[in-house]
Amino acid sequence: MMNVKRTAFASLAALALVVSAMFVQAAPPAPPPEPQGVVTIESTPDHAEIVIDRATRGQTPAELTLAPGRHLLVVRADGHRPEYRTIDVDDGARISLSVALRPYTSVILASSDPEGAEVTVDGVSYGPSPALVSSVPIGTHRVGFSMPGYKDKTVEVQVVDRSPRKVSATLASDTATLHVTCAVPEAQLFVNGVSAGQGTATVSKIPAGEVEVKAEAKGYRPYVASLSLAEGEESKLDIQLDMLPSSVQVVTSPPGANVRIDGVLRGTSPLTIAEIAPGNHGISVSLEGHDPDRREVVLEAGVKGVVDFTLVPNTGSLLVTTEPEGVTLVVDGRDAGVTQAAKDAAPGVSAPLVIDGLVPGVRKVQAIRPGYFGKDADVVVERGKTATLSIKLKRKFLPDYEVHTALGVFKGMLESKTGEGVKMETRPGVTTFYPAADIISQGPVKAQ
Repeated sequence: MMNVKRTAFASLAALALVVSAMFVQAAPPAPPPEPQGVVTIESTPDHAEIVIDRATRGQTPAELTLAPGRHLLVVRADGHRPEYRTIDVDDGARISLSVALRPYTSVILASSDPEGAEVTVDGVSYGPSPALVSSVPIGTHRVGFSMPGYKDKTVEVQVVDRSPRKVSATLASDTATLHVTCAVPEAQLFVNGVSAGQGTATVSKIPAGEVEVKAEAKGYRPYVASLSLAEGEESKLDIQLDMLPSSVQVVTSPPGANVRIDGVLRGTSPLTIAEIAPGNHGISVSLEGHDPDRREVVLEAGVKGVVDFTLVPNTGSLLVTTEPEGVTLVVDGRDAGVTQAAKDAAPGVSAPLVIDGLVPGVRKVQAIRPGYFGKDADVVVERGKTATLSIKLKRKFLPDYEVHTALGVFKGMLESKTGEGVKMETRPGVTTFYPAADIISQGPVKAQ
């Protein structure tokens, strides 16, 4: 039974193979391939849309198969002008195309406050504002503004079509401004060591931080101040200068006069006052025996003034000679000096002694010298004139020397002593000479 089944299956399988072979032999032949060409398309920029015969065929770069014949190619990308090409394709041809798309452009009008800032677009300079920047591609751009003394500023602008775009920026100062006013109009002003003018000045574009301000004027103490200024700050400074004191020197001829300034006794001449307020002052001087004098003076700040007085005597003088010299003179009870020996006068006559500062009128003069009889005299002294007086004193006979000889002891007033002997006045008006050979001893008279 099993063998019968196996034989039946084998027969059926063989029959199926025969039928299959019959059908295969009956199938029609395959059609020949369609003609076509290959086109390779690249673009700048990449990823541009490819449209062939109004049908989108992907993006660049791409390799496409096209039927033989003429085709219309469009390559387009956002922000760029589309490029149109006509392609003639042959069967089996290979064509390569490279398409550069031109971007759409627009215009940017850039302005700033203040004007004159340098304008850059995407890092490229276009000069000072206001600036017209043409041929700007569609897309996002960075417009920069920079100007000395101000902080840089960048504005991002989106150019979406060919419509002009306006871009403006207000720049913030990175420096400070200082307004300086001084109460002294002629004061010279300096900011950070740079001259800023006189009296009043506005200094801008000062670097932020510590700022040194100076003011100088003749007759005033220099002013120096340090300020701290922030970026963009505008500050004011009022300056008051302190006036320098004056000084004055008062000189008189003759010196020694009392000096009064504005009625206050300040000392005797020559006198220097180191510090005194500038302005008008009354200076008066007085010296005994002279007419007083007074001046109105104007003392400048910081300047030393010199005031010189020549005083006019209101007294007279007395010229006295004495015989002998060495006589003490007393005028109205006051010691007036001692006469001295004269070189060219007769022996025993003194040189003239001038006594100044005598009050006009009758003056009483006393002449005194030890060993001589004193003498008084009245002299008339006139203002501004010099009176003369000659006084001769009579010597007293007062033995002061003794000589011992074989004949005895002799006393008298010694006139001279030499190796030859001794000459003495033994009686008033009588002179005796004692030879040295006769002298046993000699010497001053011993006090009793």
